[in-house]
Amino acid sequence: MENQISLVNSQEIDSLRDQLYTHPNTWVAQIDGSRVTTWPEYTFAIQESFRFPASITDGLISHLSPDGYLDWMRDLDWLDSSGYALIINHSEDFMSSDPHMRIKIMARFEDIILPYWQKDVERCMVGGKPKPFNVYLVDDRSTTGGEQRGLVVPRRHEDGEPPLEMFQPPNMTSASALASSNRTVNQFHCVSARDARRLRKQLCRRQDMWVVTIDGREVPSCRDFTEVMARNFHFPIQEYEFERGVGYNTYLDWIRDLSWLDYAGFVIIIEHFADFMSRNSDNRNMVLMDFEDRVFPWWQTSMPWYAYQGKTKPFNVYIVD
Repeated sequence: MENQISLVNSQEIDSLRDQLYTHPNTWVAQIDGSRVTTWPEYTFAIQESFRFPASITDGLISHLSPDGYLDWMRDLDWLDSSGYALIINHSEDFMSSDPHMRIKIMARFEDIILPYWQKDVERCMVGGKPKPFNVYLVDDRSTTGGEQRGLVVPRRHEDGEPPLEMFQPPNMTSASALASSNRTVNQFHCVSARDARRLRKQLCRRQDMWVVTIDGREVPSCRDFTEVMARNFHFPIQEYEFERGVGYNTYLDWIRDLSWLDYAGFVIIIEHFADFMSRNSDNRNMVLMDFEDRVFPWWQTSMPWYAYQGKTKPFNVYIVD
């Protein structure tokens, strides 16, 4: 059982509906993306399609908060179902008035809701059992349809898996290959200081890539990392948010948006990597794995799915060793 998001066309969703309805204990929720363009409209549609109890919705002043929405989407006990499917028709228009929230909604499905029902429910709920939960984006602009996006789930340390400390980014065959290429091959690259200097020169000549250089000695903690990323990528947040600390989930949301930076791609160069996030190696590995599992795939394949008029872009991280 693999919970995921699938892009389908209208013909394929008709066949999928027939399959879903042959399982009478699967709850099938449908919303019309052309009528869901804002967060309040989305939460109202979710409340209706998943039949949220009156005890939940009656007490709301306006609409569900993002945290409240996540809580109830990981409950659904009142439906007494063995699985769930959410069909978003006219997905090309879904959340068109709030493209950033569209990204967040889809990211929350991939990062939180789908992994929860696939596995996490067992450890988070007494007697909890994994259940199928799949999301279908119906878009007739998709000519082939049926394409599936795997879960973007951070890897966990389990029995039989290597510990986090063993995680190392893969090497790159040619240290500066992407500097002169438009290929969207998003990944880590381990380079020498000499190759890093050559890379910067090539990127400067292009002038269409947003380049951020991080000095690992100045980023000893996760909080330092999120602040450096927020400032260098010009996250549209207020100064007081820097003072209290840029949250990690906030960082993940904005690094998968960047709509305010009109560039063909993005490059991060991390110098003095041995000192990068040296206070906590687990946090450092979490950051690196989230690049691999969430950030790189997002810009390589996921962006056109979730962002209104989104485009794939190169996003690469060069580690200077």
